[in-house]
Amino acid sequence: MKHVDYRIVLPPGLVTEIERYVEFRRANGFRYGNHYFAPYKKASRVENQRDTLLKLFFLILCSRSGIDFNRGGETNELSFREYSFELQSFGAQDMEHLERYFAPTTFYTMCKAYLLPFLKFQLATMKRQLNIDDDDDYRKFRRITYKYEDAFEVVPPFRPEPEEPRRKVYLNRKEILQVYAVIRDPLLFPQKWRKYSVEFMTGCFLALRNLELCDLRIEHFVLNSQGFIQPDEDGFGLLLLPDDISKGGYSGSKPGLGTLVVPRLVTLLNEYFAHLYEATKGKSVGKGYVFRRNDKDPESKCGPRSISKWMDSLSDMVGFLGEERARELTYYDTRHSVNDLIKKAPAESKETYWFVKRAAEVHLRHDGDIENGDVNDTNYTKEIEPDEYKAIIKAALDFPWEIEELEEWEREWLGHHDPVAGVVVGTQPVKRSDSSSITDQPSPPVSRDDELEYLKGERERLRSRPKDMSLAEWTEKLKEINKKLSVLEREG
Repeated sequence: MKHVDYRIVLPPGLVTEIERYVEFRRANGFRYGNHYFAPYKKASRVENQRDTLLKLFFLILCSRSGIDFNRGGETNELSFREYSFELQSFGAQDMEHLERYFAPTTFYTMCKAYLLPFLKFQLATMKRQLNIDDDDDYRKFRRITYKYEDAFEVVPPFRPEPEEPRRKVYLNRKEILQVYAVIRDPLLFPQKWRKYSVEFMTGCFLALRNLELCDLRIEHFVLNSQGFIQPDEDGFGLLLLPDDISKGGYSGSKPGLGTLVVPRLVTLLNEYFAHLYEATKGKSVGKGYVFRRNDKDPESKCGPRSISKWMDSLSDMVGFLGEERARELTYYDTRHSVNDLIKKAPAESKETYWFVKRAAEVHLRHDGDIENGDVNDTNYTKEIEPDEYKAIIKAALDFPWEIEELEEWEREWLGHHDPVAGVVVGTQPVKRSDSSSITDQPSPPVSRDDELEYLKGERERLRSRPKDMSLAEWTEKLKEINKKLSVLEREG
C-alpha cells in the first residue's frame, strides 16, 4: 500500500478518539471482563498502536464506501473527513470487510493486538459512564455491546496455522552479495534502490528486527562532528541501540560492547547519511530516522509493512536461491543469516567455541547479561572482551563485497587455523586481557551437556562441505561427530 496520511483523510472525531486511547494506554491499563490490558512500556509501541489503528479504520471506511484500496484508491486525495462515522456503529460486517485485506494470521494479529483492545476500551469507558437508573441509557449500552461482541466473533479464537509453515532461509556470504546486487539495480527499483539496498545490508550485518529497523535513528550510532559514523583504528563503527526501541524494551546493545558495524557497512551507511543530509539541505545532520518515507523529512519513519512489501517482490528476481528459498525469503531472514554466519566462525577448541557463541548472543542482542545466556552453561563466567568480540565479528562478517574477492578471502581466511594461545578465530589470535587466558591453564573439565552442545554446533557448521576439506575428509569428520553424539546420547 502507498502511504496515506490518515490523520488528514479520516474524520477528525475518530482521529481524536484514537489519540485519546493511545495516550491513555501510555501510562494506564484497563480491565474489560476477565482481561486486563496493561499500559504500554515503550514510546514506539504507542506510535505503532496509533498508526495501525488509523490504518485499520481507513480500510474500514474504504469498504463502507465501496472503495478497494488495494486496487487504486491509494492517494491522500481520498478523504473521509466529511464522513459521518460513529464508533458505536461498528459491527460484524466491518470486521468481515477488514478480513479481506489480510492473510488469516495477519488478520488475527491485527485484531487481537490492536483493534479488539481499542473496542473493548470503548465499552469499558461507556460502562463507567453508564447511568444504570436510566433504562434508555442501559438499553443503548447493551445494544452496542451486542454489536461489538458479534464483531469479536468474526476473529478466530486461536491464531490460525499457516497452510504451509514458512521455512527459515539462511543466506551464505555469496548469496548476500548476489541479493544486494539485485536490489541495487536501478532498473528493478528505480526510485528506491538506494534505500532498499541499505535496509537489506543493515539487516544482514546488524541483525535488526523489522520494527527496530524502522525505529533506528542516526544518533543511535557513535558519530563524528560531521554527523557520520566514527570508525575506530580498524575501521569498525559502533551502534548503541537503546532498549526502548528493541524487542521487549530490554534487548538493546550490550553496555560496554555495543553492536559492531563492520568497515564496509560503515562506508555504505555514511554514503547514505550524506544522501539524507543533501536531501534536507544540511538541516538534519546527525539526527533523524535512518529509513524514511520521505528523505526530506527526518521524522517520517518508514513502517514495517513497507519493508515486507518490497522484500516480497524479490521472489521473482532471486532465482539463484532456488524456487522455494526465493519464495520464502523475508527481511527477518537477514537476522537468521547473521546468526548462522557468526556461529560458523572457526573455533579451535571447545573452549573457544563458547566465545564464538557468546559473540553471536551479544551481536544479535539475544540477552543482556552472561548469567542469562547459554554461555553460563559452561565453566566461563567472565564476559567476552571487546577485542574478542571484534575478532569473531571480523572473522564472520568483515568479508569483501565483490564475489571474486570473497571467494579468495574465504579460501585464505577460513581455510587456515592458527592454534596459538588465546581465542583463535580465523587466522587472528586474540589474547585475553588478563592472566586467566583460557589456554594458559589446563582445560577445565567439560560436562556431558557441554560436549553435546559443542558437537551439535560442529555438525551444524559442517552441514555444507568447507572448501578446504576433501569429500572424504568431510564425510569422515561427520561420521566421527555423529558417532560421538550417539555415544553421549545413549549415556544420557
